[in-house]
Amino acid sequence: MSNACIAVLMSAYNAQDTIKSAVDSVLASEIPLDLYIIDDGSKIPVADILNDMPENVFIHRLQKNGGLPGALNAGLDIILRKDYEFVARFDADDYCYPERFRMQMEYMQSHPDVKAVGCWANAMGDNRETPMFIISHPEHHHDIFKAMYYNAAFIHPSLFMSADMLRELDKHYDVNYRIAQDYEFMARVIRICQTANVPQVLINYSYLSELSSKKKRRRQLWNRLRVQATHFTPLKLHAWLGILKTLIFFITPMKVTTKLKKILMKVDNKNGV
Repeated sequence: MSNACIAVLMSAYNAQDTIKSAVDSVLASEIPLDLYIIDDGSKIPVADILNDMPENVFIHRLQKNGGLPGALNAGLDIILRKDYEFVARFDADDYCYPERFRMQMEYMQSHPDVKAVGCWANAMGDNRETPMFIISHPEHHHDIFKAMYYNAAFIHPSLFMSADMLRELDKHYDVNYRIAQDYEFMARVIRICQTANVPQVLINYSYLSELSSKKKRRRQLWNRLRVQATHFTPLKLHAWLGILKTLIFFITPMKVTTKLKKILMKVDNKNGV
């Protein structure tokens, strides 16, 4: 292990077309880090794709594909046994800006009560060249907590977290949520510590919403509803409205919600929200 205080956790499954670019973007970081890649039983082993990697890249292969929550837990089990101060998430099909980890670390160092911080992102389509819109979640914890009644208020691969906070969690990713595991995870995190989002685009995020099947979308909405029910607070109006919104999405065609989401994001960006 190097002297880096940051461990970046990436899970990969059959990501042979994008992982090299994603890894190169992480390694271009302005500050030192170690990168842990969990190969979740890919048909082509990640180690065969990423040959000749520097010493700060560690690849651990799982023999059987078990899904993202299990792969992330396997990575955290390795990382949290070591002396890292921070753990960051990233995905094998995204692009990381060189200043990302520096800016998130500086944010947490200047806000010591914040134990998890995300950032904004360019939502990338199929061509991965021209952003469709900017995903801009709330910066401050109070607004994040309110937004989480409705949906995730973080871009999962943008998370940068205190390792000590993760060590204190009773469990990490819930394997019962193969979809929406990030929403379930952060619904617990926001209840034990302060969180934030750096209000700047620091990653390109593979949105690819048009590739999501109707079946997968309904599973995602169902799991979102499960999380909302688990953390339901009857005296909070936003708790009721969040569940109502999810139920409405159940009966709304995917093309309609996708188009509406793009319009709303563009309006927010234009208004500086």
